Amino acid sequence: MELHKLIAEGNTAKLYQWEDKAVKLFHKDASEGEAHYEAAKQEYAYNCGLAVPKVYDVTL
Repeated sequence: MELHKLIAEGNTAKLYQWEDKAVKLFHKDASEGEAHYEAAKQEYAYNCGLAVPKVYDVTL
């Protein structure tokens, strides 16, 4: 997977466009729990009908 188009960058991760999806890559110092917590919040918001991207997978 080659990620070329940086969409956004924050304190804990960078967000890239990949095909028709967004890929969030956490920085090396981010914890495993932080990635799972972020995905759980995103999935909850999506399931509530908010206009946020769907979570497909969390890979560490």
